[in-house]
Amino acid sequence: MAGTYKRYVRLHSPPWLFAVVASVYWLLNPYTDTQLLYPTGNCYRHWNLTTGEKYHFPDLRHIRKASVDRRDKYDTYTIDEFAAVEPGDTVVEIGAYVGEFTLPASNIAEHVVAFEPAPQSFESLRLNTADLANVEVYQRAISDSDGTVSFNVAPDPSDNSLLAVDSGERTERLQVKSMRLPTAMDAVGVSQIDFLKIDAEGAEPEVVAGIGDFPVDRIAVDCSAERDAESPVEEIRATLGRRGFETRLRTDPRPILCGRRT
Repeated sequence: MAGTYKRYVRLHSPPWLFAVVASVYWLLNPYTDTQLLYPTGNCYRHWNLTTGEKYHFPDLRHIRKASVDRRDKYDTYTIDEFAAVEPGDTVVEIGAYVGEFTLPASNIAEHVVAFEPAPQSFESLRLNTADLANVEVYQRAISDSDGTVSFNVAPDPSDNSLLAVDSGERTERLQVKSMRLPTAMDAVGVSQIDFLKIDAEGAEPEVVAGIGDFPVDRIAVDCSAERDAESPVEEIRATLGRRGFETRLRTDPRPILCGRRT
């Protein structure tokens, strides 16, 4: 009953009211860490006063506790001893959202470059990585063309996409800057990628097509069924195979195609 009530308040109350109710609950409940939720700029800050950790999200309706172990997100996109982030790596992340993969990857890699086109998600990403000297973040879409593309903003910020959104109705369509991966890498001064992570909410085939011959050693591509309820896994597997990658498919918690250049 308590879980159902909290979910109803989270989904149906105004964001400011949910922030107040959640903060009061955490402050008064002796069995939880002392935490606060409050707006800052274009996003919301989740501040765990017990641990000192601050984490930012674009929308309170879908906020997750900052104390969650983000190592799980890292593990989703890697296969140990095949396609994983290694010390000294240059990591590039396409579709970084708020940094759930960026942060654990930055603990291992020498350099992380993250791209996120959605304005509110990017603001959260920027704040979440502001203190990390080895992380660069850019508000750009990466696709198969250089120029400007239409970007669909979804009710759930994690569903924002260059394609039609896969849950709920589109709330806004933005014009955002788009680059092919080689163009973007030239702009930020990266000549080779050791680990490339792609989660583009259905636009992964376009991103992979835009890689061209740019040198990438290891890759992880989200192949969830987000293109008319179909997974692009076979299309992407074939493209990577032609470019000299051995691939393996992770299926839990969702299909992630991992590859390593042979």
